[in-house]
Amino acid sequence: MGKMLRFQDKVLLSLAFIGDAAVDFVKTSEKARRQRWVFYSTLLPWEENTFYRSCSALIRSKDIKKEIRNGEPYIVLSSGGQDNYERRFPLLNWRNRKWNGEWCIVSYDVPESTSYIRDSLREKLRSLGFGLWQRSVYISPYSFLRSDLLEFVKLNNLEEFVSVTVAKDLSGGNERRLARDVFNLEDLGEQYDDLLSDLRDAEPDEIKVLYDSYLSLLTDKDPLLPRELLPENWSGFKVVSKLKSILKGQKMSSDH
Repeated sequence: MGKMLRFQDKVLLSLAFIGDAAVDFVKTSEKARRQRWVFYSTLLPWEENTFYRSCSALIRSKDIKKEIRNGEPYIVLSSGGQDNYERRFPLLNWRNRKWNGEWCIVSYDVPESTSYIRDSLREKLRSLGFGLWQRSVYISPYSFLRSDLLEFVKLNNLEEFVSVTVAKDLSGGNERRLARDVFNLEDLGEQYDDLLSDLRDAEPDEIKVLYDSYLSLLTDKDPLLPRELLPENWSGFKVVSKLKSILKGQKMSSDH
């Protein structure tokens, strides 16, 4: 997806990923905070205030809320926070739905004199998880992105230079191989394999750093394709299962 993760994004992703977190930003001890927030231990000292401000901002915006359970403060993802999470990371939600078999195709021929707009278009496509299929042609298996891109094209007066279409079967029946080649899934799969191996051998105090590595890989390199386009036994899903098992186990231990 190529998204730069903000602290607020990490909070939303973590709450969506492993559920509610028990934390009190003032009274909870340093040790407890590091146990209960899976990415807290990766923060540098100067980043901690930013982390607290981000959480406070999310509470004010009602994306997260505080609840008291058995005398202990928890923060939970609100319905509005869930909506914000899905807007910020729409492909995380859509990849779990059945693929409709449609591809969104963007082709362009932007004049050299407006190369800055071409660069902006490329960045937009990469941020939405598009892959380069042919020269100046990008594709995504999420046809719903067409409306977003048409709006971008219109706002930048690019109708003359950019085409956004939807089509089925771009590979003569081998869409999975097309996805493998366009989105470089072999390399991504190897990175997930390495992460899975590290998780299996990790000590408890190493899990938080590996979780942070997973978030970076997920949001920076993973195109979040539908299951129908991924290789069998995709390592990315194995990493998710392993992380959830470990982190939920740690969360239960810290809650008791």
